Amino acid sequence: EEMAGLGITLGNVVSYNALLHACAQAAHEDSVQYATHALDLLRKMREAGVAASVESYTAALKACCKSKGGLGMATALVAEVRERGALKLPPQTYNLLLDTCTREAALRDSQAVQVALTVLEMLRQDGVMPDTERCLALIAAVPPGQHLSKWSRTRVVELMEESGLEYAAVMQAHQLADSLNKIPDP
Repeated sequence: EEMAGLGITLGNVVSYNALLHACAQAAHEDSVQYATHALDLLRKMREAGVAASVESYTAALKACCKSKGGLGMATALVAEVRERGALKLPPQTYNLLLDTCTREAALRDSQAVQVALTVLEMLRQDGVMPDTERCLALIAAVPPGQHLSKWSRTRVVELMEESGLEYAAVMQAHQLADSLNKIPDP
């Protein structure tokens, strides 16, 4: 509305993507404002009949992932994109989501671990191999002493194996999960 008053119109995906990228750049962990703006822009695109591109969704996901409490918004957006089936998100998008889950898990957010397992399952279903280093970081970030901590670490290893990662990577993950699972819960 403000932009129309300035004589600026948003008529194509390029102009919307520029704003979505600005939201992604401005987003930070102390606020949810830019994630909300990004999701509003996607809604306005639909209302205007402008088809969002992979770039549109990736920028909105970045805004969500960088924002306070944005993991839930990012997860809902990925689910929406997958449900529509019109676009296939690139592995980098899933990596961004896994990085956010790992960061939140390290802050003792057990919900983030469950989201990460869902993301790994999506990758497996899409025939995309997850990044070994991200999987190891996730295993290490699973909070100890929470419901299903040991099961979650083991499940990450299983998903790595089911995705077809190299034997050495799976064994490294297995050893890490085993060593962490032996630590008594606080």
